Amino acid sequence: MMAQVRPLPGTAGVPELKWEGSVPELFVPDGACRLPGKHLKAFGACWVSAGYLLVTDLGRDLIWFWQPGGLPKAFRKPAGGPTFLKLDPHGRLHVLENLCSSISRTEIDGGVVAIVDLEKLGNNADVADFAVDADENLYIAVRTETVAGFGSQKIGTIQRFRQFKKVEEVGSEIPSPIGIDWDEERSSLWAVNGPDGAVWQLRRETKEDVSYRWNARRLCDLWQDDEIDSGGIAVRKDGLIGVASMAGVFLISQEGETLGKLHLPEPPFRVCWGGPWTPHDLLVTAGCSVYLIPGRTG
Repeated sequence: MMAQVRPLPGTAGVPELKWEGSVPELFVPDGACRLPGKHLKAFGACWVSAGYLLVTDLGRDLIWFWQPGGLPKAFRKPAGGPTFLKLDPHGRLHVLENLCSSISRTEIDGGVVAIVDLEKLGNNADVADFAVDADENLYIAVRTETVAGFGSQKIGTIQRFRQFKKVEEVGSEIPSPIGIDWDEERSSLWAVNGPDGAVWQLRRETKEDVSYRWNARRLCDLWQDDEIDSGGIAVRKDGLIGVASMAGVFLISQEGETLGKLHLPEPPFRVCWGGPWTPHDLLVTAGCSVYLIPGRTG
């Protein structure tokens, strides 16, 4: 019997959404549900293991806090113009603050400190995403707009920072990264490229002086669309990869097989793993909503 989507309290759910492809058994095949709450402009989200969701709202300059059974409330306001947020392997919150041109980290004692000044990236630099590893290396996907002929294009790099300083550039094979995620289980940085939806694994190998040796592997191409310039990627502990962009929400295996694709009523933007029912749930920010694609619990 097909598993049923369990709507969250206060929402009617989102019916008649169908996965395309051979969706893993862990996932409910028929759709997602909207998290209840106020109209917001959802950019980034992360699920905290203590049992709550954090969502950035750039328009209101705040970070929302939501627990199952309740409505969202302000977690931090003002929040420096927050867009993306990530947890490092130690559980500390990192936030990209546009108004402050910085990435901040919330310490265990609750204090908030800036760990990198984004103005050092250059005037035309656009931060597409960032990721943090257990050794406090900060990876920033940067795209710089350059004029070419009668138009312009964005050339991307992934830069590694440590202790406020840029150490190296990685992923030269990826011309325009729009989303990155650090995978501690596999010592890898995962990235998705904009125009072709190419998913890359950059496995960190031996260290050479201050830089690392990186082994790059291209898994697959998910789309062909030069207009796609934003999206996100998240890797679960068991290796399942979630990708979101205007082209849809994708599930990908470690071998590069596209296991499933889902179209939402609003354009998907970012993804993260975790949720109120099981850590295998997939959370997606899209337009003015956050969607939860539930995993099976038994």
